[in-house]
Amino acid sequence: MESRQTPGPANLAYHEANIACLRSAGFSPRQVAHAYAVVDAYVYGFVLQESTLPFDSGEEAAAMIREGGFGEGLADQPHMVWFTEQVILEPGYSFAREFEPGLDLVLDGIEARFTTPR
Repeated sequence: MESRQTPGPANLAYHEANIACLRSAGFSPRQVAHAYAVVDAYVYGFVLQESTLPFDSGEEAAAMIREGGFGEGLADQPHMVWFTEQVILEPGYSFAREFEPGLDLVLDGIEARFTTPR
């Protein structure tokens, strides 16, 4: 996904676009650094997590929970049980659908932090 020693053109273009967007919003160099780091960490972390999930669909996630040892491990975790029942086991679940709302939270936080006078 990323090489720190020899990043490819797509990788560099991704970073360039992020920095350009933040600069065009009028952020100071330090604000660009902070916002850039958190956006990059969110995107990178989400993609890494999504690519290593032990399931590809909501149906596979439900089967893993209902038929595998994962479900048994939840017995002593009431908040995880609630989350599993209310989110993961709901029809149409997809981990990927969480990306955009999560990114909106990150961007809203950046906007609130750096565009509101202190």
